[in-house]
Amino acid sequence: MGLEQVFWGDVQRFQKTQRPVAEIDRAEYEKRKIAFLEELHHDKRAFVRGALRVLRERYHRHVCVILDNADQCDADYQRAVYLFARTLEDELRCLVIVALREEWYWHFGRRGGPLDAYHDVVYHIPAPRTRDVLARRLDYAIQLATQYDIPHAHATLSHNIALEAAHLAKYLAVCKRAFFNNEDISLFFECLSNGSVRKGLSAFLEFVRSGHTHVDEYLKAIFDSQNYTLSFHQVFKSVAYGPYKWYSSERSLVPNVLHPVKGSTSLQLSWFTRVYLLRYLSRFRSTSSSVGVGYVPIGDARNLVLSLGLDPGHVQSLIRDLFESELVEPEVRLLRSLEACSYIRITAWGYYVVGKLLVRFPYLEAIMLDTPLPDVKLLDHLVSTYGSKPPLRHRLASVRRFLECMSVPENEEQTRAETAGIGDQCPPVIPLIKEGSEADFSAIQSAIERQAQDV
Repeated sequence: MGLEQVFWGDVQRFQKTQRPVAEIDRAEYEKRKIAFLEELHHDKRAFVRGALRVLRERYHRHVCVILDNADQCDADYQRAVYLFARTLEDELRCLVIVALREEWYWHFGRRGGPLDAYHDVVYHIPAPRTRDVLARRLDYAIQLATQYDIPHAHATLSHNIALEAAHLAKYLAVCKRAFFNNEDISLFFECLSNGSVRKGLSAFLEFVRSGHTHVDEYLKAIFDSQNYTLSFHQVFKSVAYGPYKWYSSERSLVPNVLHPVKGSTSLQLSWFTRVYLLRYLSRFRSTSSSVGVGYVPIGDARNLVLSLGLDPGHVQSLIRDLFESELVEPEVRLLRSLEACSYIRITAWGYYVVGKLLVRFPYLEAIMLDTPLPDVKLLDHLVSTYGSKPPLRHRLASVRRFLECMSVPENEEQTRAETAGIGDQCPPVIPLIKEGSEADFSAIQSAIERQAQDV
């Protein structure tokens, strides 16, 4: 009976054509009818179309079809989904909602794309702050653990210490305090997210899953009723290193802005070009332009880098790398090629990296082991020092030596900048890093002295 309602029009046509059979042999007619309905049932598109018609005409229920997460796909896929949604709207005669990225909609709506042929009702939903989304999820997880709604929520640590759901709830509360009450961690997390909720959640998962996240240590402290807190270096290392023992800019969410790029010859390397360019763009962060606040003509950025000695091919690679690491963004939100981009600006993440992160000890130590060094002696020293777990005083001394070592290539790059007449646009980086990192270094030195006194 249900299939007859869904395929009512087809059944009516079938009855007309098979009426002579029904009058002569009713059993044969019913047999043919069942076979006909089974064949129709395999046509899923026709079934859905008929089912929605029944809901609408017989039960007065109106269906809404939502095509979600299309905004996570590439531009061509979103275009196909949009056109398919129009087909569905025509066939199903119902409301269809499609989740598309705003830049795709803007791009194809203004430039003669498929949107020009249709009239849409547009709802713009701004992305929430990443920390707000994370806070709600942590609150929910804490609630489940506190109310024992999580089945088999327990963990066994060394020394036969067993932690139940209540202890896990405390651990999640520690994480929440770290990400929302610690200004350093909160700022790092929000800037790393760069306006993307999914990236922010991925960063938090990196923190939880990382082998550098000493969950045992945290949970034992909680078990012993200690008021455990997470520090910036613990969160940073877990996010930046991920599940690997050593930091690598090729696989990390955190880029190495001192990783060298090739210049005009295969032997010439430039360690500071990224930082020079990012700091140059940061000077215009509050300046208005024809395409928005903070944007700089990409030609000006190219000329700056070319003046530092890089050839055009490497300049293109550098800008593309800055886009991919989300340190810089173009004015064309749906960027298919660099040729389509006329303006660029530094992102909040890029501004944070060169303004805040570059002077922090955890970041300097991470990129030190990822940066090709011009000093062979320092390289041998780092290999011997980090072959095993080095004490904190050796790590601090290594970072100091790293900064001294990097002063040499920067002096050469400063000479090239002065010769090109752009020295004022590319002020030295190492002196600023030394000055800005002094607070971190002093705190670490105090910790080293306290450890010596305890011994």
